[in-house]
Amino acid sequence: MVFDEGFYKIRRKRSFNSSYHYMRVFRKQGHLYYQIDHAEPQLASKDSHMLEDQRIELVKKITQPIDYYHTKITVSFQDQDRD
Repeated sequence: MVFDEGFYKIRRKRSFNSSYHYMRVFRKQGHLYYQIDHAEPQLASKDSHMLEDQRIELVKKITQPIDYYHTKITVSFQDQDRD
């Protein structure tokens, strides 16, 4: 699959079910990156066929901004005493 820069709604195919995710494709310092949901950005391959091995299906390109309503942030940490 070849993707231009922007936001996409994608479906990750699994053997027993599928799940929907958002993917961001962007360019940073001349390199093309992709990021699925909140994961670390990954460097795309030179030929832009970045997701063939992950069983990803493009649902649609998002052309309007995403509205966030019920955002939840979870912070966890562990101190030196491990409590």
